[in-house]
Amino acid sequence: PATKRPIHVHKFGGVSLADADAVRHAARIVAAERGEGRDRRGTVVVVSAMAGVTDALLGMARGVANGDGRDTSDQVEALRRRHAEAARALVPAGDRRRELVDLVDASFRELDELTRGILALRELTPRTSDYVVARGERLSARIVAAALVAGGVPAEYVDAVEVVQTDGRFGGAAPDLAGTDARARAALAPLLARGLVPVVPGFIGAASNGQLATLGRGGSDLTATLLGRALGAREISLWKD
Repeated sequence: PATKRPIHVHKFGGVSLADADAVRHAARIVAAERGEGRDRRGTVVVVSAMAGVTDALLGMARGVANGDGRDTSDQVEALRRRHAEAARALVPAGDRRRELVDLVDASFRELDELTRGILALRELTPRTSDYVVARGERLSARIVAAALVAGGVPAEYVDAVEVVQTDGRFGGAAPDLAGTDARARAALAPLLARGLVPVVPGFIGAASNGQLATLGRGGSDLTATLLGRALGAREISLWKD
């Protein structure tokens, strides 16, 4: 990697990111472990979705595919509100907070449209399921990156489809190790060299055609170890509640 500092990958599970207080605690851990000055480490953060979000998204998608559209809009709104409240609690008022909340709102508007389409077709393909559930990790990573910046740690969101290459098997993709090594080094090493903390959604990768595919349950731990391998990390820490 284009940095001489030792690299440490931190992965935070869903319960460790359950709400604003939990995210704030995770951000403090990253800041402390990163160090300062000459002792500062190159740091990469990988995150799961907030606790319970993946199950909620999957349950909602499967329900509408079976023809049960009752309360779907209420469920989407509850998830939107949970993420927006965390964003507002973690990021001071201003442009950055507005951009983050707008992104959350847009993601759940899209989810509402997706569920209506699934209900109309009464079909949930593995590819669509992956696209539905991936927003959990993506939003969690956006929120964690913003929380780090708010806490004084320079951080940047990096989408996992830019760094993890897979065989494209929706719902349980296997990583392409050589492809991931090359992508991760190209995307992350320059950020690390600039002293930034890349924040990457776990559980997600890219098929050869660029489409999103998930790695299956436990995939966020796999993401962390894949990035650690690619970057020659000295340590990988899997944080649990």
